Amino acid sequence: MTMGRIRCVALVVCVAAAAMLTLACSSTSNPAGDDAALDQFAPKSESAAIKAVSLGTSSGDSFDPKRTGTEFPEGTDRIVVWYRWSGADKALQIDNVWYQDGDVVLEQGEAVGKESGDAAWLLKLEAGGALPEGGYEVRLLEDGRVVTTIPFKIGN
Repeated sequence: MTMGRIRCVALVVCVAAAAMLTLACSSTSNPAGDDAALDQFAPKSESAAIKAVSLGTSSGDSFDPKRTGTEFPEGTDRIVVWYRWSGADKALQIDNVWYQDGDVVLEQGEAVGKESGDAAWLLKLEAGGALPEGGYEVRLLEDGRVVTTIPFKIGN
């Protein structure tokens, strides 16, 4: 496995390994995200600042609430995780850790800087093209503590 290069288009610390995975980091907000929230993956802890989450694909680098799910066809070229938080300490750090077939392929995150808001983060190949087929998951962490995990699959 070769170490991949990461390109971070907005905030934060990014680390990647394998398959030249990269990401676009975006705090591009999408208020329609709540309408497409995947309730089964919302944090169970009432103390979590993250209140709603969703996952999907998009034709651009922002969250598309019409293209959510956890199973994506072969040829999918990007996955977007979206979350909304509220009641947060302004110093709260929210991180996203992406796994492919059990291996960490990317880490990214941000200090939220405000009590409430939402963000979308994008996983895609640096050189473009389809993401590798396989089993994935993204874990959302608040101040280093996992508050939810969203498993997903690309291809068969």
